[in-house]
Amino acid sequence: LTDAYCNRGWAYYDKGQFDLALADFNKAIELKPRLARAYLGRAAAYLGKGQFDLSIADFNRAIELDPALIQLVEEALRELEGR
Repeated sequence: LTDAYCNRGWAYYDKGQFDLALADFNKAIELKPRLARAYLGRAAAYLGKGQFDLSIADFNRAIELDPALIQLVEEALRELEGR
């Protein structure tokens, strides 16, 4: 079930529907509080909304839970710099 919320959250994110994405990532985190990719998704959605402090906190939490995600976070931030 958490995978479904994460996948739908990313689909909403891709459409720019950040509030809907946040709702799904929040639900995934509620169901599985140590799901790093849900924090990564929520961080991206917060970033899309310009809520940088919340985004940074969730990026940090995602990396704390799964250090391998640091590469994805770095790629996301580089992509943003190019915009």
